[in-house]
Amino acid sequence: IARLSEHLGEKTKLRYLSDSVDMLHNAFNTTHTGGDTLALCSSAHTSNIGGNNQSNAGSTALSPAAVDATYVAMVKFNTNKDNPMFDTAPDAIIVPPDLEAYANEISGSRGKVDSDNNNINTYYGRFKVISSRMLTDTNNWFMANMSKMKKNQEWFTVVKHEFGQDKDFNTLVLRYYVY
Repeated sequence: IARLSEHLGEKTKLRYLSDSVDMLHNAFNTTHTGGDTLALCSSAHTSNIGGNNQSNAGSTALSPAAVDATYVAMVKFNTNKDNPMFDTAPDAIIVPPDLEAYANEISGSRGKVDSDNNNINTYYGRFKVISSRMLTDTNNWFMANMSKMKKNQEWFTVVKHEFGQDKDFNTLVLRYYVY
């Protein structure tokens, strides 16, 4: 019976994990929007400098060419002030477990991936591959700048989860809870 309350704690941790990837699960819809009221991943982001239709909504399957195109799109993305300090150079690829091996191959191979030529892989060692089993879409993958992500994706624990038990006086039944 005591282990049942431990399971509540495990479920609480799973809730934190699922909430942490909710933004990526909903990246292509307007559940979470930015300052321009568009989805996180949109082909119509606006900028006073870059104009309309700046896209960060890659829809190409994971491949070396797709990684290259996404990298270039992120580096060229403009802010409203075209601030050079707005360094968006990605240093991470976020994938579901289904794409982890291929993402590691793209980032960890010295030579070009999927090629018989021994061309240099310019992305060798450049990206940290983050795999999360909480990402349930087997095709979606994301690029991120880790320091920007940590700085701008803030989490607030208003009330730390608390465990407790209560005994019903009339029936002597123990009840466990997590708040």
